[in-house]
Amino acid sequence: MLYKYPYYVSVAHGTHFRTCDGSCNYKRYYTVHVVVIKVKPDFKVVYLSGNVPLPNKSLEVPIVRHKYIEHSFLFPVGLLVEDEDSLIIGGHINDHSSVLYRLSGLREIMNKAIAHDKLDTGDGPRPGVLQHYTRLTTERYTGFKFYV
Repeated sequence: MLYKYPYYVSVAHGTHFRTCDGSCNYKRYYTVHVVVIKVKPDFKVVYLSGNVPLPNKSLEVPIVRHKYIEHSFLFPVGLLVEDEDSLIIGGHINDHSSVLYRLSGLREIMNKAIAHDKLDTGDGPRPGVLQHYTRLTTERYTGFKFYV
């Protein structure tokens, strides 16, 4: 969604596979991230958040694919920029229930991302850097290890 041209904001999900912990179940772990993109003069990712935390109570619905997933998750499927400081993220919890989440504090994130981008004349992150970042931040957040 357009924030302030040429900057757009979006949400993305990460899918990580847990490493063998003795049981070798290789179960998935999903994360949600805010992404800021600049489209001019060239397309460039200028910001990627760590995993967006969710209220635990909202995650208390059945996990539909429990054979593959053991931790509750939000899968983002829609986005609305409510105002300069707030996003509405639409998605589903555990493939079971549709939800809307309000994420506040967007103005500070965007101001910092835009200011940093204006100082940086590079082309953006190299291939694989964003995936590596989401894996590392998710490992720190959860204490789990994930496959590279």
